[in-house]
This record gives sequence, structure tokens and C-alpha cells, in this order.
Amino acid sequence: MKKTGILLTVLFLVSCGKPTLKGNDYVLSTSPENMPISITFSADKNQFYGKAVNNYFGTYMLNGNQITLSQIGSTRMMGT
Repeated sequence: MKKTGILLTVLFLVSCGKPTLKGNDYVLSTSPENMPISITFSADKNQFYGKAVNNYFGTYMLNGNQITLSQIGSTRMMGT
């Protein structure tokens, strides 16, 4: 589920054009089973965090119009 949430969030960001990531929060308006999926990009560090049943977090790198997510971790709560 973690990978699905992150993938959907990144796809959402790409579909929005060229957003300024740092310091912004994003929430998918449409998601599987109407589950709230969000991602936030830190304004002062290259870190992100969000929620899609479980909380997830990691680091990111921007290179032109490409984003690379790495060192992704997550909580292991049971979804409903």
C-alpha cells in the first residue's frame, strides 16, 4: 500500500504541471476507496512525509523536472 500511495501522489504532482515542491502540502482529490493520501515536502530540508493508511517519510532530490524519492520508511499500522 505504501508504494501505491507514494506512486499516486507523485503522479498527481506530475499532472499538476510544474509545482514548487518545497514547503507545500498535497492531497489527492481522488484515490482508491476515497482514502486520504497526502505528501508534504519540507521547506528547509530535502525530506518528505505523508499519509496513506500508514505514515511514510523519506528524502528526495530534484533534478530539473525529475524527482527521485529515496530512503523511504513507513509505519506498519493495519488499514481498514
